[in-house]
Amino acid sequence: MLVLAFPVFCVLCAAVISRRRTPDRARHLFALSIVAAATPFVLHAWSLFGSISGYGDPQPPIGGYPGLVAFLTSAIVFAIVTTGAAIACATVSPLAASLAPLALGAVYWLVSLRLLRWRAPSFVPVDGTPLIWLFAWGVFSAFALMVTAWVTFRAGVPTSPARL
Repeated sequence: MLVLAFPVFCVLCAAVISRRRTPDRARHLFALSIVAAATPFVLHAWSLFGSISGYGDPQPPIGGYPGLVAFLTSAIVFAIVTTGAAIACATVSPLAASLAPLALGAVYWLVSLRLLRWRAPSFVPVDGTPLIWLFAWGVFSAFALMVTAWVTFRAGVPTSPARL
């Protein structure tokens, strides 16, 4: 999942920087890159939900249970809320909005993943390797968004058509 998200995210960040002379397009592309940064978290939650619930297997090893549903619901809701708040914040402070992947990663790790063990029938198999890659993705995407916001929206760059 990160294999596809990485080039899309990098192209979006480059597009934001290349459109810095047209601030409206740059802000829209910046919002789209924030959405692209949050997408791997939602895809991981969906994939983990499917692997634990058995992908429709008539006799899965664990199956569905309340904690698994709460995990998926909370991961999606937190992704939507964090991304929406970052997009709303991007018009005022793009540097603050670039911290959205770190905030989403922290909430995903500290809240959503804890729900997997709530009312679980047995041991819940969670592979740690994708979680390490998600943590690295959150750090990388936040850093890339900060650099993109700083290069594109710093004080020397025109922010309105009247200053062009």
